[in-house]
Amino acid sequence: MADLAISLSDRAAAGRLAAELAPYEQLWAVDGIGGAVFGTVAEQLGKLAAYLGRPDQAARYLATAQDRYEQAGTPAVLARLDALAGRRPQAQAAGAADSAGRLRRSGQVWLVDWRGRHSIVPDSKGIRDLAVLLARPGEPVPALELVEAAGGPPAAAAGGSLGPVLDATARRAYQ
Repeated sequence: MADLAISLSDRAAAGRLAAELAPYEQLWAVDGIGGAVFGTVAEQLGKLAAYLGRPDQAARYLATAQDRYEQAGTPAVLARLDALAGRRPQAQAAGAADSAGRLRRSGQVWLVDWRGRHSIVPDSKGIRDLAVLLARPGEPVPALELVEAAGGPPAAAAGGSLGPVLDATARRAYQ
């Protein structure tokens, strides 16, 4: 909504939105079940304050957002914030991503270590998918491999495809 108010040059809407969002500065703006992460509300407030000609407020909000992003270890969101503030992105130290966390299966649970925090997560298809994806950063992972990793049939057995989607009976019923 902040981006809309700014792109529509609606100062009244931007002012009202800033007032309504102010109590939620420390929260993250997430769509649905995490399908889209817009960053912290502080970032949105920073954009609104800058648009409304309040540079001191904008700087404070954006500094809060930067702190939250650094604490959460979100380099992509931090890079977006750097671009917004006109800063060059900070280079990540070599090996920093490798040493930042660990995901390891132990029986029916997964042990998660991230930036000094430790969690135990029950085994599920989602966490197994995550383990496969994290083990292959930057590489495309076919969905069939995720099915196999979750205990499904081997990807090679499917011949690289899911096979016929509809059998003849189902196709006639659908038509």
